Amino acid sequence: KFYFLTAILTKLKNLDTLIIRKGETGLGVKGFKALIKGLAKNPGCLKKLILENCNIDAKSIEELTKGKLVSSNLDSLILVGNPLYQAGAHNLAQFLVRHQNLPHLTELDLTDCKVDAAGAKSLAEALLVKRELKQITLCSNQMYDGFAEVMKNLAYNPSIKDINASRVTASFNDAGRESLAKLMKLSVSVERLNLWKVTAFANIDNQFFENLANNTTLKDLDIS
Repeated sequence: KFYFLTAILTKLKNLDTLIIRKGETGLGVKGFKALIKGLAKNPGCLKKLILENCNIDAKSIEELTKGKLVSSNLDSLILVGNPLYQAGAHNLAQFLVRHQNLPHLTELDLTDCKVDAAGAKSLAEALLVKRELKQITLCSNQMYDGFAEVMKNLAYNPSIKDINASRVTASFNDAGRESLAKLMKLSVSVERLNLWKVTAFANIDNQFFENLANNTTLKDLDIS
């Protein structure tokens, strides 16, 4: 019943954006397989893929690691509300860490994808590879100490402009505090940092604010 997904991506040669949102049934593994099959045949015009609340899980994401995405122009991947959990985040990271996969990715949205600490640490490694990433959204995930790894690696990204981590459950030990301070010190591109309702932000030390005072790119900061 998901054949139409393959057909759409194969036959619509000028398709720029594909949006799939929650229906009566989610995509699941079968639907995601059909989607990946279509992406493998897409002539390369698709730029934005939005899959919101489609019941995409670890097994679905694993299909990415098996397939090949010919749509190399895809620069925006939105996976809001899909239950990736640790295994799904790991599978996604294994896919993204290979530079030939989505080499021009500029936007990644993992809002409410159940990404935990281990999953966040896996994704952090992939962020070192995706050097063109400009916007990342991590809202409403329970990342705990994995959040520090993500922030640390984003500090070395030369393109990142917008980091939205509102409502992330984080734990700030010494490494966590150092990662945010390092982001403010090393980043040459970040313009927006949303830490609204990030747990444990009150534990941030003075080094973050000292580095913030010397940062020349940040225009919008939410720490409420």
